[in-house]
Amino acid sequence: MDIRRALGIVIAASVMWASPARGASDAEQCFANPGVECLVRTALEGAQAADPPEYRASLLDEIAGLRVEIGDTEGGRQTLAAALAEAAAIQDPRIRADLLCSFAQRQAKIGDATGARQTLAGAIELLERELRRGYGESSFTLTHTLRECAAAQEGVGDEAGAIATLRRFADGLGAVAPPAARHDEMIMTARAQADVGDAEGARATLLAARRLAQSLPPGAEPTTQLATVSGELLRVGATDDGRLTLQEAVAAFSAVRDPIERHRLESLIASHLLRLSRR
Repeated sequence: MDIRRALGIVIAASVMWASPARGASDAEQCFANPGVECLVRTALEGAQAADPPEYRASLLDEIAGLRVEIGDTEGGRQTLAAALAEAAAIQDPRIRADLLCSFAQRQAKIGDATGARQTLAGAIELLERELRRGYGESSFTLTHTLRECAAAQEGVGDEAGAIATLRRFADGLGAVAPPAARHDEMIMTARAQADVGDAEGARATLLAARRLAQSLPPGAEPTTQLATVSGELLRVGATDDGRLTLQEAVAAFSAVRDPIERHRLESLIASHLLRLSRR
């Protein structure tokens, strides 16, 4: 998001300076005697002429924040509404959803909690629709954005919405292949669930990751997965489940042949045993 915003600022600035003589003259006058309001006005003109729509929407969002900071709350609302309208033309679902999540946080800051929740709901619906088409290599950027949107839901005061979003997402992770990718998605989702206050949901997701590891042929991959899951279970307070899963990782260790993998697992298991000893 920061990269796209930076690019948007650069593009909008280039548009502003390349505008017809009147626009260039306005900008030159602002820089001759710099003032925030003048610069915000010329930046807004540049943003409205920028292309493609993701850059236009991103810069309008930034300008909305500036307008609010200088006391022009209504102008900020109008500019943010323009950014939301521009986002509808963005073709890439991840970029559109990512920007919508950012816009929602801006809406919350200017006191529009209802609008923020609606914007986030739209972003999440977009992501879920895309993910229903199936999980492939390109879908993992969507899953990352979905977790960020859920965190944004919690950030704007919709903890119940965040929990529901992540639980729906976790329920569909069985469709992710191969197992290593599914494991990674489960671990990251469980962390997100814990972060929004859903310890029970995180535990359920981690236990699903444990079952995944148990289903794999003996070797480094299932042993590593079990060790990782045990640490995450301990992190969310599921001590008994974490202890049992760690015991399973220890029992599976003998099937690991690669010396480097063995040393790495020895260190990982030792760190979890140390954590258990302090409880």
